[in-house]
Amino acid sequence: MAEKEIKRRRATRFERQQRLKQIHKLMILGLTVQEMAERIGCNERTVRRDLDADYERLERDGHREVAANRAAIMAELAGPDGAFLEGPGAMAASLVLMNRAMSIAGGTSEIKRNQIGERILGLPPEHRVDKDIAYKDLDK
Repeated sequence: MAEKEIKRRRATRFERQQRLKQIHKLMILGLTVQEMAERIGCNERTVRRDLDADYERLERDGHREVAANRAAIMAELAGPDGAFLEGPGAMAASLVLMNRAMSIAGGTSEIKRNQIGERILGLPPEHRVDKDIAYKDLDK
């Protein structure tokens, strides 16, 4: 990769990090994406893209707890407006829903790995102590 390209990418990454710092500060104030974009001096699409990329990075790097805490804080700051996907609490509602979706997706991946292991690779299934007990007889 050419040195000029490397410098351009570093500058772009630095600009995005600086913009994310501003976005996070504005999120605490409960501003909408449009209001954040106006204050920062960019368009809404850029704000959404940066937030999505930041959230995906947190998820990918295993910081689910951090992401969950951020979503919870945003929902608390948004108050009752955090229950709607439009208006002042839209960002908080989106973060809460994304966080839940990502946690469910993680479980889905684990189930798929178990199915592949058992059905395709022929590995033994996980040990189940309740296998021979009827559902109605299980402690609930």
